[in-house]
Amino acid sequence: MQFAHIDIPCQDTEKSKNWYLSALSPINVTVQSSFPISLNNGAKTATVFGLGTDPKSILLWLQPAEPGYNGRTSGHVAFKVETRAQVDSFYAAAVAAGGEDNGSPGLRPLYSANYYAAFVRDLDGRNVELVTFADQ
Repeated sequence: MQFAHIDIPCQDTEKSKNWYLSALSPINVTVQSSFPISLNNGAKTATVFGLGTDPKSILLWLQPAEPGYNGRTSGHVAFKVETRAQVDSFYAAAVAAGGEDNGSPGLRPLYSANYYAAFVRDLDGRNVELVTFADQ
């Protein structure tokens, strides 16, 4: 089984788009789609962003969150990458863009011998991880 995409609720989709583009630049994620939506019975609009590596592989849909949304309670998103350098680059870019350190790059032998990962909380407090099983 393979995921087609994941919807990510965000307090501010524009700010979140910029954060995810910075944080996921090591894996060449860009905006693949965007469109405005109406909120509060037309009283307000927001933009939904589809992020991915090409138009046929949108990974994330950044959606406006419901009032009172708290990203810290919404789980964890992990992306598998090819190299440890991508994990290191993600961590540096994500923190520099305003993400909160939640586990610097390193081996996590509790999970497996070559589980190399980094964890950063996004602008809504959601735990975002990049992981590789490469030995370098």
